Amino acid sequence: MKAGAERSEKYLWSLGHRSVAVMLNSRLNLAAKRREEGLRSFWQEKGVPFQDRWLMYVDPNTSSQSEFRDTVSHFLADDRTHSDPVTAIFCFNDWGAAYLLKELRIHGIRVPDDISVVGFDDSIYAELLDPPLTTVKNPFGSLGEISAQLLLEQWKSPTSLHAQS
Repeated sequence: MKAGAERSEKYLWSLGHRSVAVMLNSRLNLAAKRREEGLRSFWQEKGVPFQDRWLMYVDPNTSSQSEFRDTVSHFLADDRTHSDPVTAIFCFNDWGAAYLLKELRIHGIRVPDDISVVGFDDSIYAELLDPPLTTVKNPFGSLGEISAQLLLEQWKSPTSLHAQS
């Protein structure tokens, strides 16, 4: 997950983005923390201080529509007061990115003309959004196979709890 965040930042950096916000679903979620670590690591490597104002915490799965809208509205209003407003937003997942696209449209902000949006998970609906969503592929199938293989190897291992009982 940390690597996925770094990949998204490298992609956005290659497009010329030097002020990139991130929408995370929680300050407490382990995956969100890893993605934040990846972002901070990337910007440190580039010699650009990561700004806390680039962080936006909102979870479209648990927030009401009005909470989501308020969070995005406050973020955008604050961002416009800075001399270097964000030019891209990396979202915790594609679901959040879909909600963000809607809110940006309500605010008259055009994607990708005014701001770029990148999702995470490569959901099947990403290409159906308007505009189609750029998203980081999360290799769920490969991760599942690797996890199953590790479990089988551990189960077969003479030092595993199964073998000791």
